[in-house]
Amino acid sequence: MGTSIYDYRVYRSKAELKGTDHIRIGPGKFSGHYWQEGFVFVDEEAFGIAEGIIRKHFPKYDPWGVTGLQRETGAEIAAEWRQAATQLKDMPLDAARVVPNLDVFPGRCYDAELVHFASEIAEMLTQLAGALDGFYRSSD
Repeated sequence: MGTSIYDYRVYRSKAELKGTDHIRIGPGKFSGHYWQEGFVFVDEEAFGIAEGIIRKHFPKYDPWGVTGLQRETGAEIAAEWRQAATQLKDMPLDAARVVPNLDVFPGRCYDAELVHFASEIAEMLTQLAGALDGFYRSSD
């Protein structure tokens, strides 16, 4: 199987990061400050697998901009990330492509990742969902 080219870990401290190629997700309205403690950080390429679900619930999603999600939309995304995490394990590739809504970004191909690293992807989606839920519990 080998090692993935992506890092599917969800980091909870900026001190753990090696480099700046990470998506930053945090609570509340964006303050203009990046890399804050209390945020979670995910490799930006690995996060591409989660973005299709975001786009499904928030069509104006811009992967290169700041995205603010209302509580209801965030809850829908978190629930679908959890559902996708459960479904991805032991799923044939054709079905696995559909679950995270990957067709939204046609230039990206995660086929080998979905086949060989479904457990790591599922864990990332589960942790992202938990982080999002926690942010909404602590702020707007």
